[in-house]
Amino acid sequence: MNERHNRISDALQTARNLQDLMREIQAIEHEVEIASLSLEKLNNHVQPDSNMLEILGLSNIEGYALRLRLNSIITVKEHGLSEAKIKLNKDWKILQNILVCTNCQGRGEISKQVYERFERSIQPRVIIEKCKNCGGTGRIDLGQEVKSIIEKISDSICNFKK
Repeated sequence: MNERHNRISDALQTARNLQDLMREIQAIEHEVEIASLSLEKLNNHVQPDSNMLEILGLSNIEGYALRLRLNSIITVKEHGLSEAKIKLNKDWKILQNILVCTNCQGRGEISKQVYERFERSIQPRVIIEKCKNCGGTGRIDLGQEVKSIIEKISDSICNFKK
């Protein structure tokens, strides 16, 4: 029971971390988009929207200095975005591993070696049984609440990666 409680706690914490990372990635993507649009306008000799520049903290900068700062923001934010996506993938794998049955290592089956008497000798034989711990699914049931949260995160991550 204690292991199950620990796994539930770990799953919920990892799920919260994933949700925070998805929000962080969305915010970074938004900033990169604003910086890119502003830089594109500058390159076309059009003054960028002052509200966009204010969001980036660049409201008092103009001309060439603004171009340099926008390029710098894009580079730094894209690097941060890459790192956040790597962390998202790692945390998703951690969450998936928390759900794996430790009894069958996610296979859903247990192999057992038994010995049978055959005429005058004893012969080893391998039998495969459905895992009693996970019911043959390879995953541990951590309850409906955890399952629901993981399904929502899974859907979000699938949509997020598109």
